[in-house]
Amino acid sequence: MLRNVYGTFATAVTFGGAFSPWLAGHLFDRIGNYFLPFTIAIISVGLACIMVWLAAPRKFRKEKP
Repeated sequence: MLRNVYGTFATAVTFGGAFSPWLAGHLFDRIGNYFLPFTIAIISVGLACIMVWLAAPRKFRKEKP
């Protein structure tokens, strides 16, 4: 299970790192300022925080030594 979560996270980070600068530059060329790209980035970080919070385990089990 943990490998699936890590793989999904790594894929999302890779695509975000590859396409975000291109998208921000494209939006800057169209609009003339960075307000929309920064707004999208802030919303994306907020959604990522919510997703990590939802994926966190709610109960912890004590392992026997």
